[in-house]
Amino acid sequence: MRICTHIRTQPGCPVSRQPRLTRIGRFEAAWYCHAFLTELVLIYPVFGIMMLESVSKIEFSLLLVIWSGIAIMLEIPLGALADRLDRRALLTIAGVVEGFCFLCWMLMPHFWGYALGFITWAIAGALQSGTSESLIYDTIRGAAGHNPNDARKLRWIERIYTRIYGRSLAARSLGATCALILGGYVATWLGYEQVLLLSMVAPWLGASTLWWLIRDPRPKSEGAAKRSFLGVVQDAIREIMPNPELRHFLLAFATLGATFGALEEYIGPLYKEKPGITLGLIGVIAGVAYLGASIGLVLAERLRLEKHASVHLFMALSGVMLLGCVFVPGVLGVVCLVAYFFTCSISFVHLQARMQMRIQGDSRATVTSAAWMLDAIIGIGFYLLMGVVAEAFDWHAAFIAIALVTILCASGFALQVPKSASTKGESRS
Repeated sequence: MRICTHIRTQPGCPVSRQPRLTRIGRFEAAWYCHAFLTELVLIYPVFGIMMLESVSKIEFSLLLVIWSGIAIMLEIPLGALADRLDRRALLTIAGVVEGFCFLCWMLMPHFWGYALGFITWAIAGALQSGTSESLIYDTIRGAAGHNPNDARKLRWIERIYTRIYGRSLAARSLGATCALILGGYVATWLGYEQVLLLSMVAPWLGASTLWWLIRDPRPKSEGAAKRSFLGVVQDAIREIMPNPELRHFLLAFATLGATFGALEEYIGPLYKEKPGITLGLIGVIAGVAYLGASIGLVLAERLRLEKHASVHLFMALSGVMLLGCVFVPGVLGVVCLVAYFFTCSISFVHLQARMQMRIQGDSRATVTSAAWMLDAIIGIGFYLLMGVVAEAFDWHAAFIAIALVTILCASGFALQVPKSASTKGESRS
């Protein structure tokens, strides 16, 4: 509700209608609750360790490749579906499907059972990606009264989107933090089966919250009655291809997401190699790292990275922190891991906001899903890279490889910012 009070008291604010502001405040509260519950999955800190008890390192990376491969095939079709159907309903279905992943792992603790679970998780993820971001953006735009020629209103939309998107990711991160801190100890006390059972309930609670408290803000005239499925995809292609700024931020967002996502799955195996680290302590370390991400996600809106190159330099800094995580021993190494999550999350939010602000058509979910599809494609390469390097050397060497790739990619993006985007960023500062 603080967002409503703040906006009402600002003179010349592009939004002035009290009912709309109240609706944004209610949406925020429900959305953050949904995000937190969905990520309260206790198996997070130990699922890699659990699987490596019955599969090899290469097989574990292959499972992650299956996860990404299914996501690649489904991102665009399900994104187009989200541009035609009720997004709240699709997100609710995603939560239910995600819960079945952990049920599969509990009932079939072997390679093919794990693969089936990852397939259901990939379906849920493809339903969520693009759909979530579009639901947030459309809710804000509906309250603001979108006008593409009103620069002040567009800046307000970008600022509020950055805040809500960042804080929703922070809520998810806090849910994951609680799961990471508790999951290792619960697995030690009760065993993997009970942890999987508890993990199954979390996304179902999140789906229930979303179904009862959130509505799709789009008019009923939009969606299935307005455009065909193929028309949605064609509109998305026409949106991306002639727009160098959108392509730049889409690619940067996908690359950062891929490096970050690939790394997350290997924190447990990395610290398992370190002497004297128990399952419970691994969960605590991962939980503290996610807490660093949560702080970064909350502060992202306050850190005004006006020049676009500065966002990419933050991404490069995250790679440097990742190197510190490997080479610096003891507590300081954990601090470097936390710093990696912190800097990476700030870059992630700003890249997402810049990408959303450059989507002008009605295929917002499809375009955003295209970014997540590219993220999954790049992620497959990173999963295979880490699996091969870890098999040949160890997980420490795999982390070094990802850190160097992150630094090189971020530096390249900083040097290749489109001139028009660079000019706009400098004009705001």
